[in-house]
Amino acid sequence: AGYRVIAGMEHRRILVEALQRASKELIVASGWVSTGVVDERFLASLSEALSRGVKVRLLFGWQAADASTSGGSHEKAVRRLRKFAEGAAQGKG
Repeated sequence: AGYRVIAGMEHRRILVEALQRASKELIVASGWVSTGVVDERFLASLSEALSRGVKVRLLFGWQAADASTSGGSHEKAVRRLRKFAEGAAQGKG
């Protein structure tokens, strides 16, 4: 197995494809998260990967997001991920 650094606009498509194709483990590292990525399609793909037994690690948070420039997108995305994780831990994910 290897790794690939993704930059620019292609990351969204590749992230969903990686979730759909992963069979054992997927590690995603990003400086930030946003609602532009953490949406219903992403969460559905994440749920499907976990259902297949894929170990998914999401690493993010290079620095604190600036709410004045992110429009709260980072905070909303983090809340979505936490809510998803709580549901998954209760067997709802």
